[in-house]
Amino acid sequence: MARAAAAPKAIKLSKSEKSAVVKQGVPSSVAGQLRRLDTVPQVSVGKSVKGSNVAAIARKAGVPTPRIAGSGGSTQSRDIPIVPGGNLAASDSYGSLGSYGVGTATAICGDQVLAFGHPYSFAPSTKAIHGASAVAVQAAGAFSFKLANLGAPSGSLLKDGLDGILGKLGAVPNYPKVTSTTNGRQSISTVPNPDALSFTAAMQAYRDSTLVLDQDAGGTSVVTWKINYTRANNAQQSFSRTERYSSSDSIGTEITMGVAGDIETILGNQFEDVKITGVTISNAVSSKYQAYKIKSVDWRMGGKWVPKPKSGSKVKARAGRNILIRVHMVNADRKSNLPPKTSIVKWRVPKSARGASLLSVTGNSSNSDEFEDYETYSDGTFECNDDGECYMLDDDSAPKTFDQLIKQMKLLPRQDEFNASFTLASGRSYDRTRRVPATVTGSFNLKLNIRK
Repeated sequence: MARAAAAPKAIKLSKSEKSAVVKQGVPSSVAGQLRRLDTVPQVSVGKSVKGSNVAAIARKAGVPTPRIAGSGGSTQSRDIPIVPGGNLAASDSYGSLGSYGVGTATAICGDQVLAFGHPYSFAPSTKAIHGASAVAVQAAGAFSFKLANLGAPSGSLLKDGLDGILGKLGAVPNYPKVTSTTNGRQSISTVPNPDALSFTAAMQAYRDSTLVLDQDAGGTSVVTWKINYTRANNAQQSFSRTERYSSSDSIGTEITMGVAGDIETILGNQFEDVKITGVTISNAVSSKYQAYKIKSVDWRMGGKWVPKPKSGSKVKARAGRNILIRVHMVNADRKSNLPPKTSIVKWRVPKSARGASLLSVTGNSSNSDEFEDYETYSDGTFECNDDGECYMLDDDSAPKTFDQLIKQMKLLPRQDEFNASFTLASGRSYDRTRRVPATVTGSFNLKLNIRK
């Protein structure tokens, strides 16, 4: 989604304005050009999580890096009145995981409240407004800010402009919720701002994993997520997917990739306006790190298995006959402790096939550190029939409708699978997918010469 332009960082004062400011005690050396106040976003994830990981998740989700606050949930069921001169918070999310900025309510007129005296995000965004209980004021000169716990939502944001934010008190809309269950621990966050959905889902999944494991460290996880949404024609639909993750460093940050990427893809699709109405995440996480890598391949010839330890080895095949390979997998690194694994894959060579062809085996696992932003899937790359045969597609086969986009998202490979592809000289490819009980990295190729 396109982000609105940022508010000006500085405002140049006229001669008379400068004189008036100096009379109020501001040094003349800085009064000529005053910086606008910034509202510092806070996220209630608890002090145990790593600030560097919070910053990385925020960067990938395209939101400002928040300050880490405490749990933030102790007062959220309490109605804290919003009064002139009192605390007011504007939230992107609240509940188990709160993301919000806190300032001062300036004035109340009827059911409308003016606050802050400066912008929050200076963007046409949807937020809830809350009364808040101040915990402390962090003194930092012009960049001082309040730390506070949210009260129950008291209304919704109408405008976020240069003069401040304008909210309406009263009934709160039915905002989407992110519900996650991690090894039996449940968290529910309400998300008024659609632009914050991917960050909230990712941050909640990360935080809950670290809390359940009582550490931010490596491990393995199987995650299933479901995204409910409303189409432009008001049709209610959903998309769901399951993925396995492994990380030797931080399993919490690794599991954020899939659900956040799918949320970004659905909301940012180019075909129609889609509104997400809810996200559920089910996560079975373990501190036991397990990962495979493809080591070598055996070739079946003359009724015997012939080892091919070197990728790129040349083999011969007969048209109209079967070809079989045996894939050997071992631990991806010294931190993983798995028994060796083998898997057999079989193809039938077309009778008309001749000449050079390629057989490749590739693990589907990847590391999130390779990506600057959450990956979104928008281009078609392959299509599979009911027999499990897959064919490479050209750019003309990229999705042209939202339905096609969802269909291709469902075809995304899992990280605990490897793909074995037999590709003819014509470019036609016959793919086979095998799933194993751990993520798989690595690749191996054999060069085939097909004769009659």
